[in-house]
Amino acid sequence: MSRDTLRIRLLGGFSVQTAEVTVAERAWRLRKARSLVKVLALTPGRREHRDAVAELLWPERDAAAAANNLHQALHAARRALGDPGALTLADEVLALDPGAWTDVDAFEAAAAAGRLDEALELYRGELLPEDRFEPWTEGQRRALAELQLDVVLRIAERDAAGGDHGSAITRLQRAVADAPRHEPARRALMRVLATAGRRQDALAQFEELRAGLRAHSEADPDPQTRALYRELLADPAPPDLPPPRLPVARTSFVGRERELGELRRLLDRTRLLTLTGPGGAGKTRLALEAAAARAAALPGGVAFADLGTVGDAALLHQTVAAALGVPIPANRPALDGLLAHVADRPATLVVLDTCEHLLDACAHLAEALTAAGPELRLLATSREPLRCAGEVAWRVPSLAEAPELFRQRAAAVRPGDGWTDDEQALVEAVCWRLDRMPLAIELAAARTGALTVAQIADRLGDSLDVLSAGSRTALTRQATLRATIAWSHDLLTDEERTLFRRLAVFAGTFTLEAAEAVAAAAPLSTRRVADLVARLVDKSLVVAEAGRFRMMDTIRQFAGEALREAGEREPTARAHLAWCLAHARAHDPVAGGTLDPAALEAAHDDLRAALAFAVRRDPPAALALANHLWRFWLAQSLFVEGTRWLREALDAAPDPTAARVDALLAAAGMALRRGDTAGYLRDVDEAVEIMRGLDDTRASAEAGLQHAVFEEYHRSSARSERRFREAIATAERIGDDQVAAAAVHASALTPWHRSDLPGARARLLDALDRLRALPGAGGRVIPSITFGQPLLPEGLDGGVRMVWEATLFQFRRLDRDGGVVLALGNLAWLERVASDLDVAQGALCEALAVARATGDAVGEALTLAHLGHLERTRGDHEAAAALLADGIARMQGLGEWREAAVLELGLGLVRAAAGDLGGARSLYGRALDRFLAADDVPAVGGTRNNWGLLEELAGEPERARDLYAASAATWRAQGLARLDAWATLACGAVQVRLGDAAGAAASGRTAHAALLDVADARGVAEAEALLAVQAALSGRKDPAA
Repeated sequence: MSRDTLRIRLLGGFSVQTAEVTVAERAWRLRKARSLVKVLALTPGRREHRDAVAELLWPERDAAAAANNLHQALHAARRALGDPGALTLADEVLALDPGAWTDVDAFEAAAAAGRLDEALELYRGELLPEDRFEPWTEGQRRALAELQLDVVLRIAERDAAGGDHGSAITRLQRAVADAPRHEPARRALMRVLATAGRRQDALAQFEELRAGLRAHSEADPDPQTRALYRELLADPAPPDLPPPRLPVARTSFVGRERELGELRRLLDRTRLLTLTGPGGAGKTRLALEAAAARAAALPGGVAFADLGTVGDAALLHQTVAAALGVPIPANRPALDGLLAHVADRPATLVVLDTCEHLLDACAHLAEALTAAGPELRLLATSREPLRCAGEVAWRVPSLAEAPELFRQRAAAVRPGDGWTDDEQALVEAVCWRLDRMPLAIELAAARTGALTVAQIADRLGDSLDVLSAGSRTALTRQATLRATIAWSHDLLTDEERTLFRRLAVFAGTFTLEAAEAVAAAAPLSTRRVADLVARLVDKSLVVAEAGRFRMMDTIRQFAGEALREAGEREPTARAHLAWCLAHARAHDPVAGGTLDPAALEAAHDDLRAALAFAVRRDPPAALALANHLWRFWLAQSLFVEGTRWLREALDAAPDPTAARVDALLAAAGMALRRGDTAGYLRDVDEAVEIMRGLDDTRASAEAGLQHAVFEEYHRSSARSERRFREAIATAERIGDDQVAAAAVHASALTPWHRSDLPGARARLLDALDRLRALPGAGGRVIPSITFGQPLLPEGLDGGVRMVWEATLFQFRRLDRDGGVVLALGNLAWLERVASDLDVAQGALCEALAVARATGDAVGEALTLAHLGHLERTRGDHEAAAALLADGIARMQGLGEWREAAVLELGLGLVRAAAGDLGGARSLYGRALDRFLAADDVPAVGGTRNNWGLLEELAGEPERARDLYAASAATWRAQGLARLDAWATLACGAVQVRLGDAAGAAASGRTAHAALLDVADARGVAEAEALLAVQAALSGRKDPAA
């Protein structure tokens, strides 16, 4: 790897990017794999002797155990990085790519070169906070923290020299808060405060330092600090300035650097800035910090008017006047005196805090003040904009540094120190669940005195009650989260309250159209919903994001309580279910819709909520909704979730209906993907039994076809052959030419699996004739079954290997034109196996033309990829890569992520053949991790099989043997005897090359017996040839010869 592709961050937390992609946490597998990379990244020259590293990371282990652990960590780290060359072990020296970029190096270089702002940006936190108690981090952590403090002091000195005392003071105050006994920082702060005319504050800094030093070490400030103190005492007092009128912060301010920078720029450009956001978003604290940062630069100072306690608009003017220190005679209106005062007042910033309950009065006052006082600026906080002339409204975002806020606040009530990795992860989860809202997080952190973080996380479903332990001295509206939200709710109109509570039924984000469909019932009309949603957005009770809307989780809980109290829970949930059914139906191709995974994913939380409600209250609707969604679950590899919902719907609706048949076949498809053979066969058998019992001749014909297909896949070719004949005969008897064509096409699987190419070809051509003779596209009844596991001479020395190129059962139903594309693709696979590549290409070109003419996007993508496989067989790697990449991109664009991942395996073989073994292995590793995470057992087997072929061709027979064996074991666990046998046969061929006569004999005998049982003639011949070679190998004196 090069400096451009490997980037390692160590400051503020560990992360690694390879080729601009962040290595996922789960990819490291072992915690010490991360530690190994960290140690080398921090070691000069990025090189260290293996024994030194082992002793550093496993000091409590003996040398042998530490060396073994190091070997495992090295293997895991290499795999996570995706390039063995990035981390090497040679001559007992471990080395990390010397060209890799690290933020520590960049930070030190920027600081040394005087690029101070760049250095400060790079320092995102202390070195490896997750390893705070590891001895090997201590020295460098202290040195880097000291360097960061030096950078801050230099920036503050620069700001002060440029006249920006406010910025310098803010930086130095934070530095002192982080390092309260750091005397150079204290002296710098004292100097800037004195220069800004705040001599008493500067002297107070000395007293605070002296008290801290005596409490910590019974020491006094050093001579330089004492000399500065005496100098300030001797100076004459500066001119009187209005004293600061900002409340004293009782807790540290966490994060918000970016927001403060943005507010600084806005306050330079506007005279009325309103911070908006929901209650608890941190508006007041952010406004105070922004005001404090400007205080020193304002001759008129800053003033803070707390309007939250002002219940009467008539008292507004007096409250603001008092904040500014303006005496108002009893015989004069307060507003007149206030306006007269600001007309001559020098530059001043007034914070108007909590305006939402006095919106009109605050808007009029703001306009009057800015008109009368040319040097006056206003910074307001409100849950909705004031909407007056000259206002700039700025929404306060969620707190990015929420986990750090949680940890700091928890430290006040939580005994001990340090956080485990599990606790850190739970803190992240809690913060995410609470929308990173500062008030909610502080309330949650306050609970750590009595509850563990895990217990808090478990109870967040009742967060309005869990987060009720607020400050005893806080305002009533801020004492609990419930009170905060109730304050906003009480300010709504009746119409707004009605919509607010009804929107609680949405579990995730929603569109305006969805809100109109669900919430528009008396007394709300559809045309009123859009305006009311906009009002709730303005009032910070609904969040607008990229054309969709959502409620914060805590606000949704409050609205849900209001919905139940209003007696509207049931009718609103039924309206929501009806919308979800319509939405799912619109994206179900079998129901005439177009599968759009992105649209379904955006509504997935709501679809889940609707399913849960329907299972309890409307089982037939639950079955219908699951039937519309299962193809989406399949395409997104959500097999476990899809199975759970299908099973719940089936259990809730046991009647033998056509809808139950569809759900059973869907559940069978999910079971097939998960490798659950027993569940697969159970669901298929029940589905076929119900279909035959329905008074529907077409259903009976389709039942026979489905039964035959599943028999062929899992049971017996002899039984499937008989069932295929019965299905064809039934369809022909009732005159259903489409089902007959589908059955003839599917029946080609039997001779294909027996390596009877003429027999399979005859059936495919018969199916094509039947499909082309159909009068129109017709319904979607043709099952999408591919020959995507061809037997090709791709092993070393031309040995036959099974290659996984496409999903066998794609669980799509096709119309006539889609069936033609499918059959032509299968014919092409057959002709490739028969080595007639020109005929295969002709079939694929025809399939591509049909797919494009009929708008079959999935068929087009599969055909392009198939052309890529064909070019790989021809040896044109460049053309193969281009075609496969095109097919993959199209599949990804259609949301068919599993099929795209399957096609990437073919691209991996092309890359390996072109010499890019590292890229191919990285691609296969990602694919295998993806399939394992999705519990996609057939895909795991196919990936291991193809990876075995890749390693065989790369000259790594041990790896190839292990991968083929793992593939065979995966197929065997699913009862897929033919696939198991071909993987075992490939394993035996590699064992021959390794000189393992006994292993090859065992593999050959196992494969031979299985292939005889499934009547695969070519496989039997290959197994017998393997056994013959093995016998010859056994007779040699030198097995390796």
